[in-house]
Amino acid sequence: TTTETTVDNATSQDASSEGGNAETATTQAEQQETGEQLSCYVSMDAGDGWEGSGKYYNQYTVSIHNNTSSDIKNWSIKIPVAGDVTIDSSWNGTFSNDGGTITITPVEYNGTVAANSTLADIGFIVVASSKSDIDAMASAAELYVDGQLYVSTAVDEGQNNTEVTATETTE
Repeated sequence: TTTETTVDNATSQDASSEGGNAETATTQAEQQETGEQLSCYVSMDAGDGWEGSGKYYNQYTVSIHNNTSSDIKNWSIKIPVAGDVTIDSSWNGTFSNDGGTITITPVEYNGTVAANSTLADIGFIVVASSKSDIDAMASAAELYVDGQLYVSTAVDEGQNNTEVTATETTE
């Protein structure tokens, strides 16, 4: 199952002006219903999950999609987690877990997401005592550029889409 999370520009601005960003995330499926192609977004593919020794495990593959004509540098991905979710193993990224958020940053060889391309094959396996804690992760990933939440916009295929910006959000 692939769940892709993006941030809608108008929704994000409205939420920020109200002092929060809880309402900013929209799923890629919702965007596809309108036929829009998004400028940049992160997707998480939930691979096989299994249970062992009273714990639940799941493997995720993460991709960053860049549909603009500019490279993206200084990216990170933040995934809110609940409960006791921990990282069992990871690849193609630097991973940290502060107990409430898994943060993925680039390694030396994948720090740039080239224009009009997808950076794929970032992955990790998580373990938790509750399957629901693991399941909640897939739709919660957010893309950050230069430390700020990336606000994705629809790509106008007739235009030169060179703008790659981030918008500060408040909590």
